[in-house]
Amino acid sequence: IVAHAGMGTIISAMRQHKPIIIFPRIAAWGEHRNEHQLATAQKMKELGYVYVATDVKELKELLTTRNLKPFGRYCKQKPDR
Repeated sequence: IVAHAGMGTIISAMRQHKPIIIFPRIAAWGEHRNEHQLATAQKMKELGYVYVATDVKELKELLTTRNLKPFGRYCKQKPDR
């Protein structure tokens, strides 16, 4: 999954055991009102939950990497009701 740094998308990928590449919107480039997506992406990367690309070169490198591992094992699933 490739997405911006929305927590809903990150959690959904984790719950479905899918690797996720975060490509945060950058306020300095006029894509958002502040750098909250960059901060979220960096924290999730520090925790080992996501892959992060902050520019097109990094995104291309991650997209051509084989065997990206999902991080869903870190996110507990809700019990079925």
